[in-house]
Formats: sequence, C-alpha cells, structure tokens
Amino acid sequence: MRDDPPSLDRHESSRVHRARNVLEDLDMRWTSRLLVLTFPLTAIACAASSTPRIRVARDLGCTAEQTAVARLDRYRWQVTGCGRTATYVCTYPVRDCWREGGIHPVGTELLAP
Repeated sequence: MRDDPPSLDRHESSRVHRARNVLEDLDMRWTSRLLVLTFPLTAIACAASSTPRIRVARDLGCTAEQTAVARLDRYRWQVTGCGRTATYVCTYPVRDCWREGGIHPVGTELLAP
C-alpha cells in the first residue's frame, strides 16, 4: 500500500502559496540588492587596476614599460613609445589623463614649450 501525502485544505494551501510568494519576492529583492551593490564595486576595482600610464601606453599601442614620459608643465605630459608620441593633459595629482590632439610618429611633432 502506498502512503499518500496528507492533503491540505484550501485555507492551508492558500497560506503555503502566500508564504512561497513572499520567500520568492524576498529572494528576488536580495538578488537585486546584491547586484546593485556588486556592480559599482566591480567598476571601481577595474578602474583602480588601470593607471593613467597604462591607459596612455595602450593608446600608443605599447606597454607602460615601453613608454617614456616628459613633463611639459603642471598639467601636460609628452608620452613617447613604440615609435609614436602624443601630448596628454592630466589632473594634478595625476589620477586621470586625456589626449590633447592626435598621436604622431616620433619626430613629426615638436615638444610644446
């Protein structure tokens, strides 16, 4: 003879259904909160692992070790590497840089005064 699970009356079935819905909603909210908190932290970690020098070197198609940097003034830097050169404007202290003008083959652009 087979043991059948006890049947639930309508009232108990309704409570079980509501409890299941509450738990699913709670799980979804927890997952959403986790994603909302994890995404910015991941973005910060990725940005922190890429220094301005690494990003500038990539711009020239080099590694940071293959570049030479010369300070032009408080905010401007001349970066040379892999046969190319470009001028960058950076925050002070250096935390981020933006290219000023184009990238040129070495010897075609004079250093700014």
